[in-house]
Amino acid sequence: MQSLLQKRDADANTTTFNYNLTSDQNNVLQIMNVYLNGASILAACAAITIFFFMRVYDRKLVDRVSLRLSLAISITDLLSAVSLEAYGFSNSITDTGCKGVVFVLVWFSNQYLFLSVAIAFNLQYLFLHKRLFNPAFEKWYYILSIGLSLLSAIIPLAAGRFGFDDAQQICWFTPSNTALSQKWEYGACLIPITICIFYCVLVVILVGIKLKREALEMERQMFHKSVSEKDKEDKPDAEVLRRQKTRQTINRAVRRILLYPIIPFITQTGFVVSEVYMYVSSEISYPLNLWSVPTSAIPGLCNFIAFVTDPAVSNACSCVKQDLIAKYGYPNIKSTDSFFRTQPTSDSPSQQLQKGFMPWFVRTFLVTSKKSSDGEAFWKMNYFSDSSRISTTTPPLRPKHQSHRDLKVSNETTVAIPLKTFPISKASDTPESKDAGWTEGSEQGRDIGQQELIEHDQWAERESQQAQTVMLGL
Repeated sequence: MQSLLQKRDADANTTTFNYNLTSDQNNVLQIMNVYLNGASILAACAAITIFFFMRVYDRKLVDRVSLRLSLAISITDLLSAVSLEAYGFSNSITDTGCKGVVFVLVWFSNQYLFLSVAIAFNLQYLFLHKRLFNPAFEKWYYILSIGLSLLSAIIPLAAGRFGFDDAQQICWFTPSNTALSQKWEYGACLIPITICIFYCVLVVILVGIKLKREALEMERQMFHKSVSEKDKEDKPDAEVLRRQKTRQTINRAVRRILLYPIIPFITQTGFVVSEVYMYVSSEISYPLNLWSVPTSAIPGLCNFIAFVTDPAVSNACSCVKQDLIAKYGYPNIKSTDSFFRTQPTSDSPSQQLQKGFMPWFVRTFLVTSKKSSDGEAFWKMNYFSDSSRISTTTPPLRPKHQSHRDLKVSNETTVAIPLKTFPISKASDTPESKDAGWTEGSEQGRDIGQQELIEHDQWAERESQQAQTVMLGL
């Protein structure tokens, strides 16, 4: 007996499908498609330009996996928006050009989704599973994303499924009123899009849950610690506070990076719902098209918003700001390797203020006393790790018998560094050795030997490398 799909294919030429909208409705959708895709093209070009300016200014500013994946997404969005512009005028394209338009549209639409999945997987691997970043993984993000998306477009093209569709009067899978063409569209577009959206949303939810749990855990730790310090009248544990600050910085960066995997849900859900409804009900829905057409045209805009809020981009602005302040600002301000702020010095107290527009502009609008942004702290944990073996998350130790009073008088501000003291027992695997305390100056504790300094530096370096690896991998 003939199956339902075979019967539907046999009756396709004699069945009337309402796949056309009115002229006014088509004009509205056409205008939305043209203008929103034009905006996406400009936004994608802006993101690409900003990335390359950052790369030229300092290549370490772009030393982030998600930022490089964002560049690939911006390039893909640019090409996809151009193909969507051509798709809007596809009723006047020749048959050969029609096939090319659909091929490019399917290719770049899927490629943008697969690259977004790569960012989501990277977050899952590093943040959820707490695995160390392996640089060899990054190339596979591009190889698989480009390869799978290209394959999803080549196979239908080779099977002759692309062309001008008489039922919809546009270039698409043809003939779209047959079950065979619809199965091709489901396999090449709708099912991959649905899987990508589901995976990205799942990762966003799981990461959000973990961020919330870690925030609550840090609040509990701070509460119990404050109660303990109040009872014992102890000084705060500087290393614990520093590690909490590092974790908070990483979490804030993760929250911003989460914008990337949210974009497929925003931009592609309407398209999937509209297509499925059209094939199930055998008619096109104008309200659903009012949802799907605009959202399908704004991936470039959405990615640009996620790009400019990325911690690395905000840090690049801060880096340029600090350089301008160092060059044109007050003579007693200079950039330092401080983790949180630019420190005042008085190297040239008698130096006159520079005159001109740039010095006035910098002193009026750029010189502030605020601490660095989260993005700047995020980046500096990477930046200074390459130029020095000194940890940026854990300061180097000096021998404990070196008192603050022994230091030479200097014009620069000196920050007291807490030292970790080890128990006299040389057993390194005892519970007491893991609970070594912190002290400051020479008033408390005992002198630290050279071997113990080396052990502490190795411990601190491992802690720093783990944080830096997460930073580089995000």
